[in-house]
Amino acid sequence: MTGRLDPVPRGRRASASARSFRTPLSGDRDYRPPDLDTLKAVMLARHADLPKRIATLGHFALDHPDDIAFGTVASIAKAAQVSPSALVRFGQFFGYSGFSDLQSVFQQAGRTRIVAKATSHVALKIGPACGHWNAIHETVEACRMSIDVMGETIPLADMRAASDMLSTADSIFILAGKDALPFASFFHRRLVAMSIRAILLTDMASAIDILALARRGDAAVILETAPVSSALAAHVVAIKELQMPIVCMTDTPLSPTAALASVRFDLAGAGRDALSRVTAGIVLGDALANGIRASLQTTSG
Repeated sequence: MTGRLDPVPRGRRASASARSFRTPLSGDRDYRPPDLDTLKAVMLARHADLPKRIATLGHFALDHPDDIAFGTVASIAKAAQVSPSALVRFGQFFGYSGFSDLQSVFQQAGRTRIVAKATSHVALKIGPACGHWNAIHETVEACRMSIDVMGETIPLADMRAASDMLSTADSIFILAGKDALPFASFFHRRLVAMSIRAILLTDMASAIDILALARRGDAAVILETAPVSSALAAHVVAIKELQMPIVCMTDTPLSPTAALASVRFDLAGAGRDALSRVTAGIVLGDALANGIRASLQTTSG
């Protein structure tokens, strides 16, 4: 994801003046998020109030954590399309002494991931000394780890809320970015097999004609991967104005569209590679379909 993503307007944004650019979100200049999870939570909680430049860098940082952790100031600035001094101010905004201080938080998280991955690879080497065997089992292990993360991080309350919300909808509009098509198609087929009226929209240019049929009483499911297209973001804003409930699955922590959702599910924790995202998306879609079926059975019973 590049720094060119224009966040969807949501309420009144803070001024991007030099003063607000340097002020930590907590209101306490001495507060320094001690780890990446805490920093992410701070960014998510106040994303709507972030100055545009801070929001853009926040998107880049959370979508490219390894680049932030192990890159140089010059290489990171070039990739994020900002000046090196902007990175320093970015760190200071969140209570760090500068960019190096903030970078240490990303490095700590990065080392933890590397150790976990190395441990997994060592375990895979126990067995026949066959490259094909290891290749197959490494892929299986990656999928298993993705599923384990989903099981540990998705709140049951959110799954119930999303299932109940979608089970009462007259129609479910599924909007999917192109990289989300594998699990969007799977989710759509699950709903159709349950005799639920579901409309899958993958062409954002022509989706406006179909969405013109949407009404209150319908619901929307947004399946997105970074970078989020401006067309998809615009459709979500229009859906929100219809007061339709929105469920969003996203792999980008600071998603402007997910911020408009009634319930959001994060795929980022499952892994940054395509296989992990698709695996997580299919598992989550299947669980959501099962939850909808359970809600319908409870209502009819």
